[in-house]
Amino acid sequence: MAGSTPALVGREAELAGFAARLESLRAGRGGLVLLSGEAGIGKSRLAETVVELAAGAGVRAAFGRCQETEGAPPFWPWMQLLPAVVGSEPDLERLAPLLRSKDVDADGADRFQLFDAATTVLVREAGKRPLVIVLDDLHRADEASLALLRFVLPVLRRTPILVLGAYRPTEVPARHPLSRLLGEASGDLAFELVELGGLTLAQSAELARRMRSPVPDLADVHDLTGGNPFYLAEVLRMGPARGVPPTVELAIRARLDRLPAGTRELLAVAAVLGRDVDPVVLAVLAGRDELAVARDLAPAVDAGVMSRQEGGAHRFDHILVQQVLYQEWPAPDVTRLHDHAVEAIAGLGHSDDDSRLAHHAARATAVGGGRARAVELAVRAARNAVRRLAHEEASDWFGRAVGLGVPAADRPGLLLERGTSAARPGPGRGARRSPCGRPGRRRPPRAVAAGLHRRGDPGARPTVRPPSRDRR
Repeated sequence: MAGSTPALVGREAELAGFAARLESLRAGRGGLVLLSGEAGIGKSRLAETVVELAAGAGVRAAFGRCQETEGAPPFWPWMQLLPAVVGSEPDLERLAPLLRSKDVDADGADRFQLFDAATTVLVREAGKRPLVIVLDDLHRADEASLALLRFVLPVLRRTPILVLGAYRPTEVPARHPLSRLLGEASGDLAFELVELGGLTLAQSAELARRMRSPVPDLADVHDLTGGNPFYLAEVLRMGPARGVPPTVELAIRARLDRLPAGTRELLAVAAVLGRDVDPVVLAVLAGRDELAVARDLAPAVDAGVMSRQEGGAHRFDHILVQQVLYQEWPAPDVTRLHDHAVEAIAGLGHSDDDSRLAHHAARATAVGGGRARAVELAVRAARNAVRRLAHEEASDWFGRAVGLGVPAADRPGLLLERGTSAARPGPGRGARRSPCGRPGRRRPPRAVAAGLHRRGDPGARPTVRPPSRDRR
């Protein structure tokens, strides 16, 4: 019978490199290492193993994941990891905007002070005990989070802080903010890019052996999956009796279908909430009590489909599993569920979670009054982002509000607010350069807004809903 969690196979060279990095870290030299690879290639698993090595070497680690589905608040990965590093009440107060407990005035000086305070705290704490900071799924990071990372980078070489990030290169186009960070870091001797590829046939055989899933046609399985450890493990879990399924999606569906019916149905509802799931919200959305939700999620955890997180939250172990489940819903049903998700989150007193509310509302515009509600929540999310100095997030939500179809009388004002946010990048994004290399003059916010209005707001991002299909 196959094991529930794939073993880490074929990453011996990478682990040796990280062992050397940890020795340098203990000697006071840090740096930035980014793991690059497709979904399922083993970036997160490798990062988790590095954290285990760090603990064995007396190095402290803090972990932050970027939200792979929309709706997370600005600075989300830093919000997760900083409480594990910051120990004093004065520091917590200074970093309040990053910890989502306080608003500040939205100007560049304040954001500089905020970033400088965060860097100072990290350096001081690393002086007490070397520190590894893991930032997973950076391809989904908000611009404000990446701006803070860029601000921290210059101090890494001379301090015992190792930042380990992971991202999917296929989701980082040339104009992505992470591409800019990669370009700036590439000339730094403290930076290393580790590109993870698929397992070899021999390594795939070793994975099958450790999972106790031998198959007679392993070469075919390897060719099918390209040696991707997650895909390979999913196919191996099927066992040899029924042969190799034609796609990894079929393997995922077959794995899900082996779960109890109540668990399978609950997971389909959970997928509407995204990869990270609050069981309390899920209980309301599914119409079950919390004990029943905990009972029905247990088989999914045991099967490795989900994992329990700190604080009681659950997380799909892979985004592909969440996507497969989400796409099973017919369009009217998924719209209804997003509508109910807005009511559930707000009804539970989570009304301050503006980004998540706005995300669900934007996918439920077809219900009565849904479009007006979506606009209202998008604007609220934008203005909250402004108060928290997340100017990029604010500009994005203002653009979405306009794209949802605001009344003509409100459009110029929202475009002005969006232009104002776009003109306030703060530290980490840099001044716009003129063609001759000197700092260029920024267009006034009113000019930015007017330009957007004249051009029909081409920067507004449309709301995209995955294709639906009838449930099988």
